Amino acid sequence: MTPDIIIFNGALMTFDAEQPQAQALAIAGGVITAVGSTDDIRDLAAPETRLIDAKGGTVLPGFIDSHVHLFGGSVELSCLNLYGLHGLENMAEAIRHYAAANVEDQLVFCVMCDYGILGTGKTPTRHDLDYILPARPLAMFAPDHHTVWANTAALELAGLLQGGTVDAGSLIVMGEDGLASGELLEPGAYSPVLALTRHGGREMMGLTTGKDPVPAPSEAEREMDKDVIAQGLIHCAEQGITGLHLMDGNVYQAELLSELEAEGRLLCRCEVPFHFKGTDPIERIAAEAPAMRARFQGDMVRSAHL
Repeated sequence: MTPDIIIFNGALMTFDAEQPQAQALAIAGGVITAVGSTDDIRDLAAPETRLIDAKGGTVLPGFIDSHVHLFGGSVELSCLNLYGLHGLENMAEAIRHYAAANVEDQLVFCVMCDYGILGTGKTPTRHDLDYILPARPLAMFAPDHHTVWANTAALELAGLLQGGTVDAGSLIVMGEDGLASGELLEPGAYSPVLALTRHGGREMMGLTTGKDPVPAPSEAEREMDKDVIAQGLIHCAEQGITGLHLMDGNVYQAELLSELEAEGRLLCRCEVPFHFKGTDPIERIAAEAPAMRARFQGDMVRSAHL
């Protein structure tokens, strides 16, 4: 069979004990049909074969990441990353600089804030964040996405400063003064803060509710969301990831991925779940899941798990 694609001039890791290394491979009909030297494999090419020069780079089977929050992770690529930062003054310098460069954001949003960013046993409070930005809403996401810390302005804007009712398992930590301390545990507590981010909370909609965004995004919002997902897919592909099992999602997200596929911008196969929350009525599964599964059964975008 004539190859559709030939990758040559590479350092192939075949994971085949009889031929652990090679320089080139041929692909036909989505299947690897030959592995060998650059000269031997290039001889198989036809005029219509796509030739890819690996330029000496490593070529190996693509990774499947089995736990991905694609929408939220894609959005976070453009947020201030606090990874490796420690100490209040270092935080203040980085956050103030970022805030000055993003004056249109109603919430200054940071990610990858280590639990020990202020030292062992010291949990950030709204007062710490008030020192950094006293008048402008500021919030920070922990790396594991189970905690958000917010300053007073953000808590007020989100309607959380006085506390509030949250889902079972979530918590608005209250201070001794009777007001929220700034620590918000789990999506049921911090989702009002996420709703203040650039994407209006849609980037975490599948995580916080498991349902489609309400109200439905406008065409301009759809395009913005789609563009940010495209950046996340580029990031995944650069790491050698070719398949994604999403851990949150909804019909809206699957629609955006399908549109990206049609536009030639979907770089990874995506398995989108029907996201059932512990607070949902059991009837929601039968009412919505089969239709979602039937609608998305393509080679690149598929829904087949809950």
